[in-house]
Amino acid sequence: MNRLVLIFFLMISSQLLADNCNDTITAAELLLAAGNIDEAIAIVEQSACHQDYVFVMNSGHLFYENELFDDAVTYYKIAVDLSEGNKDAQLLLGWSEYYAGNYWQALDSFQSVLKLDPENQSALQGVDLALAKKSSRNRVGNYVTSHIYSNDFYKKSAIGLTSNILFTTWSDLSVGVTQRRTVYDIYTPDEMNFAPDNLPSTMIQQEYWLSLGKYGQNGSVRVVGGKYENDSTWNEEGSVVGIEIARHNTKMSAIISDYDDGVYSQYNFQTAAAVGANSVATVFLSCQDASRKPAWSLGASLHYSSGKWAADISARGGNEIRPVYLKDLSVYNIKQEIHSSCSIDFSRQLPLGVVFVGGECQTIYSPESTMWQYDTLEYETFPASEGNLWLMTIGFSFEI
Repeated sequence: MNRLVLIFFLMISSQLLADNCNDTITAAELLLAAGNIDEAIAIVEQSACHQDYVFVMNSGHLFYENELFDDAVTYYKIAVDLSEGNKDAQLLLGWSEYYAGNYWQALDSFQSVLKLDPENQSALQGVDLALAKKSSRNRVGNYVTSHIYSNDFYKKSAIGLTSNILFTTWSDLSVGVTQRRTVYDIYTPDEMNFAPDNLPSTMIQQEYWLSLGKYGQNGSVRVVGGKYENDSTWNEEGSVVGIEIARHNTKMSAIISDYDDGVYSQYNFQTAAAVGANSVATVFLSCQDASRKPAWSLGASLHYSSGKWAADISARGGNEIRPVYLKDLSVYNIKQEIHSSCSIDFSRQLPLGVVFVGGECQTIYSPESTMWQYDTLEYETFPASEGNLWLMTIGFSFEI
């Protein structure tokens, strides 16, 4: 008899608790509708229903629908713990983290869903957007890089600093202002046996960019514009405009540069050939046009991440045209083509950014070029040449 009473008491208590949990959600919903956000958050926080899976899922949904994404993250995390990794809870957690601006955490959540359901389209889409958006989060003063060249035509080494201010406004519109400064240690014309000019052995390259991007669950569009200039031994400047459109796992971009020596444009198409829980394999097609001389190349890349580590491997075949560099007074003019290239990069996430190291090998073809000879007052033609170029990159990005 006592056992029956106990069971009846537990049933009544559970019903009362369920009613209380539902009443709490309803009260919070009414408070949010009236604009009393703090009161709504407080009434949910003070509830005794945090061990009820349905309650925390409803709380997360309520805050998500009202764009209180940080609070949605809190309750979806509880739901994930209570359900021991339920797929639906992890998926909703991923989207809440994404809209809260926590792109690394969102990526982990989406990848956890894909481990349970490799064909989950929402999670696949989330991985693609998180990978793209994590490089567009609000940050200032990122990317310090050092480059070491081997067998390059005129570059020995370089160090660069990119100062980047990116912020998201209404409707997930991203606005960015970028200034990139790179100081190169170069071979002088005298060292290259072109002319006995006593010119500096450094070249400073400056770039200024303004970008506008609109991101959403169905894709993104980004427009960029900027200015480019070189000084010291090789003098060149120009303007740059471009557009990038991405939808799901496909991205198209076009960029046009108007330099002193002509128009240089590049068009790219890439699509994900395979997407896994921790990896994305991509194929891409590129066309470069230097003053109406198009060159085509085809390649593939693989991105793999595990925890805080990531690796990127890519290979490209075909032709790429390097921009033209002019010596002052145009006494020397050269165009180089890259016939093939391969690269590998490793990175590790740190509390304030990412540290990375990588290497690249390119097969360079230099067409016939001409140089003005001061002694004979005539142009001399140099034959074509081919060789391999190695490039090593060490860098660190930091966020504020």
